Formats: sequence, C-alpha cells, structure tokens
Amino acid sequence: LKHLQASIVIQSHVRRWLAHKKELEKAALLTECKAMLMELKSLQAAILVQSHTRRWLAHSSFSCKRNSIVRIQAFLQMKSQNRRYRQTLTNVTLIQGLAEEWLIRRNGA
Repeated sequence: LKHLQASIVIQSHVRRWLAHKKELEKAALLTECKAMLMELKSLQAAILVQSHTRRWLAHSSFSCKRNSIVRIQAFLQMKSQNRRYRQTLTNVTLIQGLAEEWLIRRNGA
C-alpha cells in the first residue's frame, strides 16, 4: 500500500512537472512568436518607408526633368514667335512704304 501511495505521489509530481514544463514551452513559444511579429512589423515599416522614399525620389527627378523640358520648349516657342513677329513687322513696314510711294506717285503726278 505504501508503494502504491508513493507511486501515486510520484506520478502526481511528474504530471505536474510535465504540465508546468508544457506551460513554460508554450510561454516561450508565445514570446518567440511575439518577437517574430514585432520584427515582421519593423521590416514592413522599413519597406514602406523605402518604398515611399523611392517614389518621392523618382517623382522629384521626373518633375525636375519635366520642368526643364517645359522651359526649353517655352524658350524655343518664344524664339520662333519672335522670328515670325519680326518678319511680319518687316513685311508690314515694306507694304506701308510701298503704299506711301504709290500714293505719293498717284497724288503727286
């Protein structure tokens, strides 16, 4: 009978120790999972920051190039329009001169 009670006490202690060990393993696993989740969140945050930074840099470069192109186009268009204006002014002046000469000849002759 003593052996039976002793074996029951030993079994009880072993089961309690195994249950406690299982709880410790679960707690360790949970802690490890939490750490991995935090690391994953940090990694995702870093990826997001890098993504936005790359987009901002690409957009800045694009905007700079686009603004430069617009300025060059505006300058070239201005030069072209200025050339046309000067040609038109020369033509008008020439026509006015010819008209004046014609009027002078017609009225003076």
